[in-house]
Amino acid sequence: MLRMNQNNFGGGELSPYLDGRTDLAIYYKGCREATNFIVSKEGTLRKRHGFTFKSQMKAAIGQYKLIGYKYDRTNGGFIVLRQNGTSVAGDLYNKDCTFISTTNLFTQTLSAAKFKSIQYKQIGDKIYCTGDDLFFVISVNWEDSPKTIKYEKWQQTSKPAAVKTITAQGYNSSDQAYSGSGRNIRYCAYIMKGGRLSEQKIVSFKWMKDWQSGYYVNVNVTHGLATEEAINEIDYVVIGKMSGGTYGELTRWYPEEIEVGVNLVFKDENHAGGQAIYQQTNVLGYDFRYPKCVDCFQQRLVFASAQSQASAKSAWVEYKMTLWFSAVGNLYNFFANRPADDSDSFSPTINSTGPSFIRWIIPYQEMMIVMTESGLYSVGFSQQQGFCASSCRISRFSELSCSETIQPVVTDAGIVFVGADNKTVYTAQFDINENMMKPVNRSVLTEHLTRTATITSLALQLYPDNVIFITLSDGKYASFTFERNEEVYAWSHGEVSGCKIKNVISIGSVTDSSSDKTYTDLVYCIEKDEVEYLCKRNSGYSDEFIDGSKSNVKATLVTLRPESKDSTIAGFVKNVKDIIVRLYNTGAIAVINKAGDTVLDLVSAKLPSELFSGDIRIMPRGLLDANAQLKLVSDNAHPCEILQIVTLLEVN
Repeated sequence: MLRMNQNNFGGGELSPYLDGRTDLAIYYKGCREATNFIVSKEGTLRKRHGFTFKSQMKAAIGQYKLIGYKYDRTNGGFIVLRQNGTSVAGDLYNKDCTFISTTNLFTQTLSAAKFKSIQYKQIGDKIYCTGDDLFFVISVNWEDSPKTIKYEKWQQTSKPAAVKTITAQGYNSSDQAYSGSGRNIRYCAYIMKGGRLSEQKIVSFKWMKDWQSGYYVNVNVTHGLATEEAINEIDYVVIGKMSGGTYGELTRWYPEEIEVGVNLVFKDENHAGGQAIYQQTNVLGYDFRYPKCVDCFQQRLVFASAQSQASAKSAWVEYKMTLWFSAVGNLYNFFANRPADDSDSFSPTINSTGPSFIRWIIPYQEMMIVMTESGLYSVGFSQQQGFCASSCRISRFSELSCSETIQPVVTDAGIVFVGADNKTVYTAQFDINENMMKPVNRSVLTEHLTRTATITSLALQLYPDNVIFITLSDGKYASFTFERNEEVYAWSHGEVSGCKIKNVISIGSVTDSSSDKTYTDLVYCIEKDEVEYLCKRNSGYSDEFIDGSKSNVKATLVTLRPESKDSTIAGFVKNVKDIIVRLYNTGAIAVINKAGDTVLDLVSAKLPSELFSGDIRIMPRGLLDANAQLKLVSDNAHPCEILQIVTLLEVN
């Protein structure tokens, strides 16, 4: 007698090509099929929740783009860009999928491929969009009543005028003028207006090598703002001090602190520069730290501005292998040059044997990952010097190409991205042993899920489990659960009866104000009878649609062929004596016999308060197929969780 214990399903659904691969540890925690089950972070199989209809989408089939929007920690929603006659319209929805308002944004007829090419990023209350010949900004007026959105042409705004002068004078402890000769101190001054920095004015000042007590430097700034109106239009004036190749802020003056015709003076008594000035621009946002990270849409605009070209696309094509950086992070005023020192802007080009179009730029830990059509690159920097021309290091760590339409997501398992074939899913993470980034193919054992379909979208769910939801071109979905500590890297798949799952987006991590739990809000687009609906997961296990009909989620598990870890039993006559299934919090579950037409109830439908938890022994006669595989089905409006399967096998 051989007893095979399957203690978890952390291997998820496995390819038929792995049938009998007893040399793989994952074989003993996998299954042949897991339909409408989600592998939990503990490695169990949980029946997925149902979907609840929220709104009927106004878009034509396939001609739309879902764009997530986050207002604050508890509020947010999403926008549906769609074709509305000869115009592109934007429909604004709350996070619960309730419709708010619609606006015709601009006049243009876009194909489904054009919508698919759109990339976007939210900065403040604005969403910057780019795609194939598309460059625009959507502003969200969330505090209006009703909430609205509006379209802005994506173009350079007027740059604020620079300060007139900046000077510095040293004094000793007796307030007498003093100048040293031990080192140079560099100060800079900027005017910030509308989130943009002016040209910098710099003064280099000779000072003593070691600062003595009581000595100080007066930094004097002539701001040049001639009227009260001009003063009130700016955000602030800021001065910085050079430290480690970057200007750190010393102080700033707001409009109420500035007077017409009166210079601004700061007394530097050996103060250290604080936050790097580039971090203050709302173009980059406050969440970015070293290195300075820019995204594809920002890169395209930079090229257009730098080359004074009307079309950002033409500039992007010409310089598609170049990364552009600025000492102060002003993304609208980059220029290519060989920097005189590390405070100047610079533009390194990726070394490649052929064209390497930059598709995605992802901030990851203390580096930047650049994904191109011909490889993956890491952009690193020096902790001592900061991110500058002499410390910038670009190296290719993989020749893999990535999808140009499916945006990667950053998780605690690394960066999850889709390959150029739109079928393969990878994670890229830092390998401590090899001291480099390293991509891992996470779908190599489940290639059957995309054998006849391609990936169309992916979204990250962080709570309650770390799950990547992926929609497929055949209308089904796949889910990838990852939990590094528990060694769970598991796939499953699913479908909605009579419908196609077309799209899924995450609208960010949202905190529930009533429970204070943080979860990831997902919105699904589901097609039924050639009409598309916006849906969300419900708290139960039934699918609900606009016509009011309900169809329970049908979750199916097919086990792998039982094999022994300890001895080869291929070719021997095998007889399954009994099977024990351990269940938790389960309302109903049944076994389908090998003919597929007879059901043996293991647990009848129960009320939630009476859900079954425990072991069930199955006498397998007539219930196993020719490969001794068991098929379990849960098809009612109650949960089902499978923890363990034990098989007692007799070998002759």
